[in-house]
Amino acid sequence: MKEKRKKIKEEGEAAIEQAARKEEEMKEHIRLKSLGVDDGQLQRQYVKESADESLKDYRRQQRFNKIDAKRTPLLQVEYARLTKMKDFDTLKKKWGTACTMDEDLERLKVVKEKAIERKAWNGREQTVESCVAKRMDIGAAARQKQNEGMKHSGPSPMAIAAKERAYRKMEEKRNRGKKPLTELEKALRTVDETKTGFKYEAAQAHDNLKKGLDAAEAEVISKIIEYEGYVASIKGCLERSMASYKKARVVAIRQKSFDELTAMLGQPRHASKGFLDWQGQYTKGLVVTTVELIESVNKWREAVLMAEGKFGARNEYGDLIDHGDPLPFMWSGRNVLLEIPYNLQFVTKCREFVDWYGNDFKFERNPFMMALNLDDRPITPVKGTRTQVVDGVEVEQVSKSLGEKAQKQQDYWDHCQRIFDDGGVWWPSSGGKAMDEHLRRRVRAGEKVLLAEERCRYGNQFCEEE
Repeated sequence: MKEKRKKIKEEGEAAIEQAARKEEEMKEHIRLKSLGVDDGQLQRQYVKESADESLKDYRRQQRFNKIDAKRTPLLQVEYARLTKMKDFDTLKKKWGTACTMDEDLERLKVVKEKAIERKAWNGREQTVESCVAKRMDIGAAARQKQNEGMKHSGPSPMAIAAKERAYRKMEEKRNRGKKPLTELEKALRTVDETKTGFKYEAAQAHDNLKKGLDAAEAEVISKIIEYEGYVASIKGCLERSMASYKKARVVAIRQKSFDELTAMLGQPRHASKGFLDWQGQYTKGLVVTTVELIESVNKWREAVLMAEGKFGARNEYGDLIDHGDPLPFMWSGRNVLLEIPYNLQFVTKCREFVDWYGNDFKFERNPFMMALNLDDRPITPVKGTRTQVVDGVEVEQVSKSLGEKAQKQQDYWDHCQRIFDDGGVWWPSSGGKAMDEHLRRRVRAGEKVLLAEERCRYGNQFCEEE
């Protein structure tokens, strides 16, 4: 820092001296003019001064060349800087004195970078061992044979096998740590260059898959935002309902305190004419909002598998098979599907609301607010028969073990159906019996996805479900 300040001060003083010298020259020029000295004399004086300056530059260059002949590669950085500044005294001083360790390391770093600098891979000559060249008919040995006019039928089978092994090893080394190619990428690499039509179709298909994946991811995000906003609106409605419940002094008013909240926790409800409150507005319902979120995650998973070329077959229930564990969709660092069963836990803290629904209604792990929660969900009963081939014909034969299992599952199914049928009319969707068949199927499929996600992530031993 001191040297820098000193340098700035010296440059300022030099500039001031130069300006003063020019001013003196101008005064001298005016004085000579007044004395009658003509311009020719001034011109000769200027030429003489220019010649003197040129001589000084020549001598300076001679000194420069002498120093240049003595310098070593380790002085490249400092030499360029000092010669540009025309500071030859400092350069001589640096040349004659020992440098510090940091300076020497910095110079050595510059020299090493230039020493290890290599040409591009396609600009270097690949070296081949002489024994390999003779066996494979490549390199100088092959060129010598061609020049001598020797007839040879090409490389031997051993040479071809050696080439293939070498290419495979090079390809493995090149692809080490990379993701495996998808089927679409393999098709793009194996296609002939002349078949431009197929290339265009494959590239178009790849572009469509990417667009489909982006659209599926955007849909999941929009459904998550909608779901979180709807849960937040449920919290606000719960606060309003509790305030109305506590202020009510008449039983008739108290009975209507939770009607809006019940409608929001149930299935879609159309607006009623003649009402200016919440009854006159459309209510989408928690059931459809949750189902759409789960279905969007399923579509995203299928889009990912399709883009990776791993889209497998489906079973009799329409689920994908032979594709491994389902991919989790992470949002704010958490798995979206694992959070859904517990997003309504805040409702259980409201004792008046829980007492209003009664002890028969289960709030724990009940994301669709039905008469039964996820833990009590009935599975579809299996068949009590087994398909066998007899004389080339498929025949359904009764199995005792399967019959007992099917009967047990059917009994539990009937028991759960009676619970649905006996659900309170003041519950959301009347406990589930007010839903139509199509929505009931979508809800069951969503419950199955949630249970499968928990079984995959937590290792819970759940039964297979439809």
